Amino acid sequence: MVTCRSTNGGRGGRNANSHGLPPPQQQKPIHRRNCHSPLLLSFPLRLLLVLLLFGSSAQIAAADSIPPPPPMAPLATCGPNTVLYRNGVPVSAIRAPVTSADSGQEISPAFLLQVVDVPVTSVTVGYHHTGTPTIVVQWQHTEPGTFYYGMLSEADFNAVYNGTSGCREPSDLAPLENGRLVDSTYTAYLPIFEAVSPSYSSLVQPCGAPVTFYWFTRFFNDANTSTSWAAADWVLANDPTNPICPDSPTAWGYTKLAISYCPCPAQPPPPSPPPPPPMPPLPSCGDFTYVTYNGVPVTGYPAPVRSSVTGQSPSPPPPAAKPPKAPRSPSSPKAPKPPKAPVPPKAPKPPKVPKVPKAPNLSPPPPPVGNNNQLVQSFPFFTSCNARDVSVTPYRMSVPSGPWNTTASSATYCFRVAATATVNSASPCAGMTINRMEMIIESGCVDEEPKPVRTATINGVSVVPLLSSKTWKGETYGVMTLRRLADIFPTTPSGGLYICLELARTSRCSTPAGMCYGNSCVFALSNDDFTCCPVSEVLV
Repeated sequence: MVTCRSTNGGRGGRNANSHGLPPPQQQKPIHRRNCHSPLLLSFPLRLLLVLLLFGSSAQIAAADSIPPPPPMAPLATCGPNTVLYRNGVPVSAIRAPVTSADSGQEISPAFLLQVVDVPVTSVTVGYHHTGTPTIVVQWQHTEPGTFYYGMLSEADFNAVYNGTSGCREPSDLAPLENGRLVDSTYTAYLPIFEAVSPSYSSLVQPCGAPVTFYWFTRFFNDANTSTSWAAADWVLANDPTNPICPDSPTAWGYTKLAISYCPCPAQPPPPSPPPPPPMPPLPSCGDFTYVTYNGVPVTGYPAPVRSSVTGQSPSPPPPAAKPPKAPRSPSSPKAPKPPKAPVPPKAPKPPKVPKVPKAPNLSPPPPPVGNNNQLVQSFPFFTSCNARDVSVTPYRMSVPSGPWNTTASSATYCFRVAATATVNSASPCAGMTINRMEMIIESGCVDEEPKPVRTATINGVSVVPLLSSKTWKGETYGVMTLRRLADIFPTTPSGGLYICLELARTSRCSTPAGMCYGNSCVFALSNDDFTCCPVSEVLV
């Protein structure tokens, strides 16, 4: 059982000054709730604190046999993971045992871990919880209690704990919230910068030097009779030799660590298919027919035929017999071949003509474009946004291309959202920045486990799609959402957003036609304040 309750951080309900804390100008508060910033949300800070607590001596003995974390893998020059440092050296884990503040006895092992994935539950996918990078606190505990956490930058820590008298243990720590039972252990999902000043998130610069922080983890039992800290570094009570806090009336612990983050450059999108060959020079006159496209003579252009039910291109029919060539001048000796005319035995083939009516049974006649017209007029569901008409924005979505990078288990399909239409510059959404993209999909794609979307990228940057169900006018639809795009692209790139989805080939939603609802993909683009939400559709 985990008890999460409001607290001022003091033991047994005492106020913050019951420990004799220095005045506010000397000790900066550690807890700041809901202090997120766009820079923070773009960092995949995957540091996970794993606390394994045991409540008896037998359990402690068993805990001693727990194998240590794996050794540190070779450090790459760039990548998606945050790198953890201890004393200036990259490490895979920092040992921070849970120790009693009263007796100094080690209660259980604990580690601050680098690159440990979050278990998939109904509230989290991978390293993210509600779209935000997280750390994880995980423990097993037989005695009910309350867990508190907090963090200070190196400058703020040194401003308070610098060897001067009157220092005390940190008191303004945040209580645990959002506990979840996963694999018989309680797990908390906490954004790493949630409990600190918003300026902390800007300290970690991409590909910059490692940045030092001080992490605090404290436990109270329910009776408020004992306190313990999960810490790699320790301050003893009334220890005049301690260089940071020589006269603390209580013992307490902390963990000094450093982190860095260096993402790899975005990979360019796959090349577009080559255009058809150029049109040869057009004679001024002659006995021939030519085709134009957008007013320009061309050799041809793609116009694939697709089923209105499956969205798939049907197998091509056998090639039709070429019409007989016009007889050539007397130079052609093929004239004597008329004896082949006695081949009337082939005449029986005309009876096969009745089979032609079977072709319509393969696919009903295609409906007119826009059979999802009601959805286009009403999507996104349950929003007050009124700027839904696609004519208010220049952004349009291309027909999905692919499959690319096909393997035995997956295939990738891509589409581009770009400013390809002309709109009035006075339109309120003419210069909108795309912050969210939503697409209506089959509800069965949402219910599948594992999810049909393996990975997703935008212009080569990894993103996490959210699949959810919405009921509108009695019908349940699936919705795939890509959120907080403005955190990655504060200004929508001039070349648009090249979105690629890696889909599982064993899924019923393994292609855009199988995933989108009906015979088209209905999508909505929104800015950050939902004043613009133009909706359109593309056939699949």
